[in-house]
Amino acid sequence: MDLPEPLTPVITAGKSDSARLRNAVVFALSRIATPPAAEAITSFTIDADPIVAHTARRALVELQAREACLEVLRSEPASTPKYLAVLSAARQIHDSEIVTLVADQLAKASSSETKLALLT
Repeated sequence: MDLPEPLTPVITAGKSDSARLRNAVVFALSRIATPPAAEAITSFTIDADPIVAHTARRALVELQAREACLEVLRSEPASTPKYLAVLSAARQIHDSEIVTLVADQLAKASSSETKLALLT
């Protein structure tokens, strides 16, 4: 991920062992509210701390981060935790391109687990 120079210290702070600090990083990125910040938030959707992960998913919805979500949904396999976490946020964005992408992935899915993940 190519980040603008001002975001680098924020992202570096997000690698902290402190869940409180990681949560503050997600909050800060959501206030920066740029496409690179939204892209960075997607990596926090699978944080080990459930509060940080929840904050990241909510931030994506609040930002209506459609492009950041679409990038993950296009690039990650549907069974990965990051895909599923971003999908849960994307479902609340209500964008026709997201709906079309998920519908196409559902039509192409071969395993019942993948289909179930896309539908629930």
